[in-house]
Amino acid sequence: MNKINFLKIPLFFTFILNFLILISPLPSRSEVLFEGYSKVLIGGSHVGYFVNQYSFDSKKKTFSGIYLLKTNELGGSINESVKATSNEKLEPLSFQYTSVNGGKTKVIEGTFKKNKLNLKITDNGKVSKSTKNIEPGIFLSQFLGYVMLKSPQGMKTGTKYEYKAIAEEDGEITSGIAQIGEIEIFKGLKVYKILNEFKGVQFVSLVTEKGEALSTKSPSQAIETELVNNPKDAIKDFSFSEKNMTLLFGSVPKGITHSLYESTASAATTSTPLPTQTPSAIKEEKSQDSLKLNSNIPPSKQHGVPGGKGIQLKTGK
Repeated sequence: MNKINFLKIPLFFTFILNFLILISPLPSRSEVLFEGYSKVLIGGSHVGYFVNQYSFDSKKKTFSGIYLLKTNELGGSINESVKATSNEKLEPLSFQYTSVNGGKTKVIEGTFKKNKLNLKITDNGKVSKSTKNIEPGIFLSQFLGYVMLKSPQGMKTGTKYEYKAIAEEDGEITSGIAQIGEIEIFKGLKVYKILNEFKGVQFVSLVTEKGEALSTKSPSQAIETELVNNPKDAIKDFSFSEKNMTLLFGSVPKGITHSLYESTASAATTSTPLPTQTPSAIKEEKSQDSLKLNSNIPPSKQHGVPGGKGIQLKTGK
């Protein structure tokens, strides 16, 4: 197995988020646009799970992107999450990134006002603050998919997108390139093969016509994710806390709002129905290394429910 750079695993997952729902139509009211559970694999071994959700609030005119990543020791013992919001023009409003590893907690909070990014970083109790200038067109990396869709080119084979985005895992503004390749067939669905490069790391995603990432791989890191229909196939026997999931997402995600589930459910109409319940049978994690959500920030239009930190996925919805 290739040597794994665990510092770049978060980048891989942020890329996943970037392509999750590129082409889903906006709902007429606040509604979940995409919600799914994915296996996290390293060198073919199942090392954890990734849960992500995108929604649009038509009343507030805001997009929300939330994810949680959990891996075992082989996967770097990563335990992190992100909650980000943008307005309907995809201009950034706020984000919160939290990482818990080895008893140490790091929280990065970002708020935006008048082309300024105000950062507050709390690293194991030590607080630092800074301000960055934001040029027009810069966005939160989680919403790359929407930015691509809104561009003059739209989603089209052979198109190259050069962009600058804010990496939620460190608050830095970074240049990236996304190239849309040919259409392929994957698990019975038409998908675009998209190559994305961000922070010097390349990721290949298979994205449906609705912009949902079914699979994402980083050849150099031997890391990949695979969207599944049943949450238990992703969670397996890894630690899982319904309490923390509810605090982060508002409720335990069912993970069935995506094309893969819809197509499989349609094909199974005359056979055994797919499970639709949340993974309530999974015993709540009580170990000391369970994800501890930052509760110092009260819920608000910008911050919402306090989030945690996790592996970053750079393949959006």
